[in-house]
Amino acid sequence: MSRIRPPGGADGAPPVDPVGPVDEVDGVGEVERVDEVERVEGVAPVEATAGAAVVDAVQAVAGELKAGRISVEQAVERLIDDAVTRQLGRALGSGPRAQVLADELREILRGYASNDPYLAAKIRRLLPAK
Repeated sequence: MSRIRPPGGADGAPPVDPVGPVDEVDGVGEVERVDEVERVEGVAPVEATAGAAVVDAVQAVAGELKAGRISVEQAVERLIDDAVTRQLGRALGSGPRAQVLADELREILRGYASNDPYLAAKIRRLLPAK
């Protein structure tokens, strides 16, 4: 019976080529103007509650809708107002231009809510069963 031997030495490990010299790195320059830096600070922490306000607004509207205090149309309007106020309010602040853009965004979102088949189906699911 013949015995098959693994390649390499007696321990079965294949031979390894020695490591050669490392090529020089291209495209890296010297660090400049380090002496001009007075202080380095980390990134400001994201408020842990930033996303919670969005969830709370949606949950509040959903709770009022389930309790029968508001209609589906009112719920959609409140969610649109919340989205416009939060998103546009942060981006543009206040003023006549911000109000014009807010009104335009509300109309666009209302159009999506009534014409987009996916959103319209989601909204219809909110209607009470008859």
